[in-house]
Parts: sequence; structure tokens; C-alpha cells
Amino acid sequence: MSFGNLKNKLIEKTENIFKNLPITAKVTLWYTSFIAIIMVLLLFLSFRATAMIVRTSDENHLIKKVTEKVFDPKSFESIEDGILYSVIESGQIIAGSYPKAFDGSTPISSGAVTSLNINGEEYLYYDVQIQSRPLSRWIRGVLPISRSRANMRSINWALILISPLMLAVISIGGYRIIKRAFQPVQKLSDTAHNIEVSKDFSQRLYVSDTKDEIHHMSLVLNDMLGSLEQSYNKEKQFSNDVSHELRTPVSVILSESEYGIRYLESVEEAKESFEVIHRQSLGMS
Repeated sequence: MSFGNLKNKLIEKTENIFKNLPITAKVTLWYTSFIAIIMVLLLFLSFRATAMIVRTSDENHLIKKVTEKVFDPKSFESIEDGILYSVIESGQIIAGSYPKAFDGSTPISSGAVTSLNINGEEYLYYDVQIQSRPLSRWIRGVLPISRSRANMRSINWALILISPLMLAVISIGGYRIIKRAFQPVQKLSDTAHNIEVSKDFSQRLYVSDTKDEIHHMSLVLNDMLGSLEQSYNKEKQFSNDVSHELRTPVSVILSESEYGIRYLESVEEAKESFEVIHRQSLGMS
């Protein structure tokens, strides 16, 4: 069997299974699939938005802290708030702390936060000039963002793990709500089945107090049952009337026929008997 035939058979089998499902299950599957797609899109957008927000927050935090050091040199410390500070003069680091991957040859950030990836570790650094030429001096702040990235990944994984549970809760809750909403339909079905079994067309379907589609459908079906009851009663009355009207002539025909078979010997007597049968037959006609 080719792959195409196998695929077509699987699709056909899936469609048959879906067709035979109760309407509550069908609706649940449809809206669950729709919600699942929306959740995937929201997760993707939230991951992108979270990454942008974290990156922007880290950059703003770095710029703010380095700028504060420039305007308040006495508060200079080599490590503060997760940021490593150093002083660069003429391309050489003369004070402070910095990651091993950094040295004085690392390009000046030129007034913008710069990203640097070294050996799988990502850093943000920002330089602010504190003394112009002939001795160019800068304060550099270096922020390792691997920790914030790890925290962000932990949050993302938590969202990924929670999402199926949320989807399951939404599906189960939605199924119960849908099943409850379709209870009037089940009542209509049960009543219709009872009418079919008992042939009692005087019964009427349950009409809910709500003015929704099911309420309208119940009224229409009750009107139809009223018409069926009226037609059924007319048919029943017609059958009774026909039975009553035919009972007497049939009895006469039977008795005349039996009399003719048993007792008639002359043509005149037979003629009279056939005349009676003929009149009764005309009446029946």
C-alpha cells in the first residue's frame, strides 16, 4: 500500500469518526482547537515581548547606573547591582572589575549599549567619557545578562508547562457548559421518542422560558405536532366512519351469498338475491 493511499484512508477514517461524534463533542473539539491555536500565538508573542522588555530594562538599568557613577565619582564601586564597573584610560583598564573576556582593547560603546557574546556568555556594556583628551578616560559598566536570560527561559518553560493544563481545564469546563446548554435539546429528543413509541400525538415538547433558538424551535415543532394530531384524528375518524358504513352492506352481501349458495333453486330467487347484492355493492361503491 502506497503512502498516498494510507494517508487518504486515515483521513477518511478520521472524518467518519468525527461525523459520528455527539454535537457537544464536536463543538468542544472545534473551540478547543481554536483556543489551542490562540494560546500558541500568545505564547510566541509573549516570548518575543518578554525578551524585548527584559533587554530594554537591562539596557536602561545599565545606562542609568553608569551615568550615576560619572556624576558621582565618590560612589564608585567595582561591583554594584550586578554591574561590573571599570575605568579605562588610553585603551587600558586602570581600575575596577571586569569579566576575563573584557580588556582595554574592547571597542568603546560610543554612547550606546553594546552587546557582546563571548564563549556562549552574553554581556551588555556601556561607556561614558569622564575626561577628554589628552588623557581620554571612560567609565565602563558591564552587565552579564546570562542570569536574566536564564530567569526568562524559566518563566517561558513554566508557561509552556502550564498551558496544556489550562487548555485541559478550559476544554473540560467548556464541555460541561455546552452539555448543559444542550439539555433542552435532549429533552426535545426524549419527548419526540416517547411520542413515536406511544403514538400519542397529544403530547407536546418542552418549551423553555428563554427566548432563544431552542425556544423558537420548540414552538415550531409543537405546531407541527398539533397539525399531525389533527391529521391523525381525522384519519382515525375516517377509518371509523368507513368501517361503520361498510359493516352493514358487507354483512348483507355475505348473508345473501350464503343463502344463495345453500337454498336458492329457481332463477327468480337467484335474481332477487343478486339484486340485493348489487344494491349493497353500489352503496359500498
